[in-house]
Amino acid sequence: MTHSAVILQSVLTAKNITVHAVGHIPNVYGEYEWLKWLTYIPASEAAKIQKINNKKDKLLHYKEIDHIVTIIKKYVLDKEHDLSFAEALDYMESHSLDDLINSKLSTTEKEALDAQAYEYLKENKDAFKVSLDIGPEEYMELSIYDAYVLHRITAIKSFEANKKSGEMLGSMVERNLVMRQRSEINANNANPCQ
Repeated sequence: MTHSAVILQSVLTAKNITVHAVGHIPNVYGEYEWLKWLTYIPASEAAKIQKINNKKDKLLHYKEIDHIVTIIKKYVLDKEHDLSFAEALDYMESHSLDDLINSKLSTTEKEALDAQAYEYLKENKDAFKVSLDIGPEEYMELSIYDAYVLHRITAIKSFEANKKSGEMLGSMVERNLVMRQRSEINANNANPCQ
């Protein structure tokens, strides 16, 4: 806005005079026409805007990941233990590692690597040469494919262990229930109601 326009606007505002833009439609102020046409977005433009917004969202996603990576690297590599790691922990707790892993590999890659993991689990130890007792430093040296196979093997083993634990717990609960019922029956038989 020019200096003279600012002065004019302040004088008109002080005198409570409303100024309107010139319009082309009778009984409609120009600012309404401008507002109408500035806010109208044709379908073809809306699609372009959506693509741009998607790219912006994707960019923000990558910036967020880069920020979390910086925090984790600082924590893991530089051994800097400050409050910023709480932000990284929040991120890790609110996002799925499996979803992240799945987004990084193609379906073909995952199928081939899953086959390798299942071969290993079928007692074919030659199918995977990496120790399951690997340490953090060795883990960071693995190829992304070996890291995926290791992840799958440990996930499957964990699932199977939890399944067995659940079955054992269910069996124990069932046995305890039967024993309690027998105890109640024996107690009722020993002390019949008179």
